Amino acid sequence: MEKKIITAREIFLDAKAAFSSDRKFIGTTALLGIFLPMVLLSFALDISGISAAQGVRDSFFAESPQGKQFADYLAQILPYFSTVMFSSIIIFLVITACYCIIGARISARARGLVFAGTFGQALIKAIPTSSALVVMLAMTSLIAQIALLPAIFILCLATMFPILEFTEGRGAFKALWHAITIRYTRGRSVSRWNVFFNLISIGAFCYTLFVLFAFLGDALLNADTYIALPRALWYWNLPGTELGLIYVFVSLLENFMLSIVLVALCLLTNSLYFKTREQKIIAVV
Repeated sequence: MEKKIITAREIFLDAKAAFSSDRKFIGTTALLGIFLPMVLLSFALDISGISAAQGVRDSFFAESPQGKQFADYLAQILPYFSTVMFSSIIIFLVITACYCIIGARISARARGLVFAGTFGQALIKAIPTSSALVVMLAMTSLIAQIALLPAIFILCLATMFPILEFTEGRGAFKALWHAITIRYTRGRSVSRWNVFFNLISIGAFCYTLFVLFAFLGDALLNADTYIALPRALWYWNLPGTELGLIYVFVSLLENFMLSIVLVALCLLTNSLYFKTREQKIIAVV
């Protein structure tokens, strides 16, 4: 069987073309459905976390530590953790839904179809998708305790499973299995090893961007050590909060960059998937 080779350059060019052809929709969805929810969650948790910590601290120093049991302090913190869990689940579902909407839109355009999905439909579908993602993360975490490299490979291969959901109409867990085993290449002349190495490259690219942005954020938080700026600037707070302006800026920047990484991941994996669809069996030797 003649094997076709999909190059990284082809994938990046197709992803760029997909973004250019629908940048307004992708940009708006990423801004409203990924970036803003992450910003709201991070600031809400920061502000409520500071308030909860101050409450426990004031309670601790208001009387002798022996006068209260650990359960009393725990009772003060539990509402905060309940809010964190509930808010995180909702935001996670919203981000997952918007990620799938972007992917489904790209998929529809690639097949010459009109995207007819709604946010409500995507949000409902995000529940099994998120469940499969949590299971996959838990599984890879366990594997990573024994062997890190296989866990990384599984994570990279699994990035294809949302596409298999909305393009091939598979259930979340079945799509996850097909993604990890690269079964979507069956009947195609493209090599599984070629797809495997391309997915590893995409994962490495997105991870590198994420790490670079994390280092950039850390560098900005400590910029006064190598730029002639007074440290007092880092103590200016956002009005009505105890969040420093520099911290707020860095947090916004990191969330913005993370949104870019997620959109890039969606575009690149979609591009690779449709490249495999183009590679049909054309000869047997």
